Amino acid sequence: MLQGIKIHDGPPHGSQLQRVGVIHDDATKTWAVTASIVHPGIGMKDTEERSRYGEALAGLLDVAGRTEKVDEILFMVRTVPEDGAERDLWVNKHRRDNAPQLSEVVNSDLAVGLTQASVRTSSS
Repeated sequence: MLQGIKIHDGPPHGSQLQRVGVIHDDATKTWAVTASIVHPGIGMKDTEERSRYGEALAGLLDVAGRTEKVDEILFMVRTVPEDGAERDLWVNKHRRDNAPQLSEVVNSDLAVGLTQASVRTSSS
């Protein structure tokens, strides 16, 4: 089934010369691109910068729609680290000694809930 699938490295980009994955399916004569983007978010950005990000995304969607060469664009947004250990490292790195008590309580509650949600179990 996957015999006709070929995966190519896209051109390097950015300061770290990262590459996107370009996927070619001979059977369906389609192409796909996949990439992972790590972004600190826009919550603390000023209004002008958030507007630029929004305009860039709107431009991407507009071009994809007008060219009729793109069937779908999928975004997967991960708002928390993948596992509890990674989250613990992140929280410890960003924790402040003078943090409000309520913040500490909320983070502790989140740790319990997110750890339970991210643990994969199998039943036999």
